[in-house]
Amino acid sequence: MKIERVPDIPFIRVVSGSAVVNDFARHVHVDLCIGIVVSGRRHMTVGSETCDLSAGDIFIMNPGQPHICTSADGEPHSYSVIVVDAGLL
Repeated sequence: MKIERVPDIPFIRVVSGSAVVNDFARHVHVDLCIGIVVSGRRHMTVGSETCDLSAGDIFIMNPGQPHICTSADGEPHSYSVIVVDAGLL
């Protein structure tokens, strides 16, 4: 996973994962996350609903929204997420 700051925009970060084959247990983020699946497939579970996301699909996680992320069928996927500091909202 790679985390980058955006020059001159202190409240924005970009998080990216390449060829990820990992399951992220239920967790939350304190900031707003707007992401895109770049390649492969990713399962995201929010509450009792699971979505199968493919390359080009966009997802949004509100601050404090519990969710689970897994690699679909154990295959690698890549993603990028713009993270907006919750203090800005």
